[in-house]
Amino acid sequence: MLLFGVSLSVAVHLYISENYLLVAVALITMIATVVNTVKLQTSQIKKLEYIVGAIKNRDYTFSFVESTDKQDINSYLNSIKQMLEIAQKEIEDKERYYQYILDNISSGIIVTNQNNSVLRYNKAVSEILSISNISHINNLSSYHIGLTEVFKAVKPLSPQTFSFSTEREQLKISILLTLWEKDGQITKIYTVNNISSELENKEMESWDRLTRVLTHEIMNSLTPIITISSTLVESNKIDDADTVEGLKVISSTGGSLVEFVNNYRKLSRIPTPIMEPIYVESLIDRSVKLFNNSCNTEFEVDINQKDLMIFADDGLIFQVVVNIIKNGIESFGEGRGKIIIDCYCEINEDVVIKISDTGKRIDEDVAESMFIPFFTTKDSGSGIGLSISRQIMRLHNGSISLSQSKDRKSFILKFK
Repeated sequence: MLLFGVSLSVAVHLYISENYLLVAVALITMIATVVNTVKLQTSQIKKLEYIVGAIKNRDYTFSFVESTDKQDINSYLNSIKQMLEIAQKEIEDKERYYQYILDNISSGIIVTNQNNSVLRYNKAVSEILSISNISHINNLSSYHIGLTEVFKAVKPLSPQTFSFSTEREQLKISILLTLWEKDGQITKIYTVNNISSELENKEMESWDRLTRVLTHEIMNSLTPIITISSTLVESNKIDDADTVEGLKVISSTGGSLVEFVNNYRKLSRIPTPIMEPIYVESLIDRSVKLFNNSCNTEFEVDINQKDLMIFADDGLIFQVVVNIIKNGIESFGEGRGKIIIDCYCEINEDVVIKISDTGKRIDEDVAESMFIPFFTTKDSGSGIGLSISRQIMRLHNGSISLSQSKDRKSFILKFK
């Protein structure tokens, strides 16, 4: 601009002096100055437009050739680029840090906008809900029928529960909703927890306390009744036949009640497990051999690792496996059936023994009660087999659950 002003002043002076040749030179110089200035400004504007577009697209690969001039605009633009790259890297590092924290939380986290589009979720959600990908809350029903409706019905800070079955187990989850508002936009944060084991532990603790109280009180009352009635019968001092028969009934009934109470005691007197490394293949092989003479049963065993091991009490876990196989065979009735045993290690290193059979399905109302002590649908069953199995798995910090499909039912033993 200074050169333009000087050229203009010289041209005016020369014009007054009627030196037209030099006036022409001055005017050409002035025009050239204007053209160069416009080109320079246009070039700089284009560079700025390019940078703005690159920033919008988060593309910081641009670079401009710098001159030796300290006031070169290209050097300033490259400095801006470097600052943007540093800022972007810090943002990406924070994103990775926050995602790492989310992925190492045992609770499932789903973050959505107010339209229920999923903005973020962690690995725990995928594991708890057995889903591979989720972009919208509406997608959840494609994995588990009714789950979308439950999520939409959740009120802030008022947890909802939902039960569903996977190929591996029966689960019950708790869903908690928290809202966060910023700049007029509402973000929904759902927290999902698997409460199956928690409910199971509380249930077993309640049954354990009840068992101890009942056995103590019943035995205290039964013992003197049985003793007195038996003594009177054996004394031969009572001549009335009806009275003697009545005393025998009292003694016999008391004995049956004692046997009943002793079954209760089995639930609360499971020995403390003696933990040791056990090869799963050996455990399953020994269990299956017990039923080799069952002509109406076909066995199929699949162990994905020959050296698969669990840390457990061999005798107690053997009892659990045998009891489940026995129940499966009994469900075949007079027909022929198949027992399928799958053993594998999950991604989180939990070891799973899945025992399936092709026998009669368990009705839903029965399935809900089958782990309750003394609940049975068999005419001659005691109803404590599955209760004891659950107690044994609990003592091993593991779990037992039922999963059913159209052609089979499966009991899943999971060892942490």
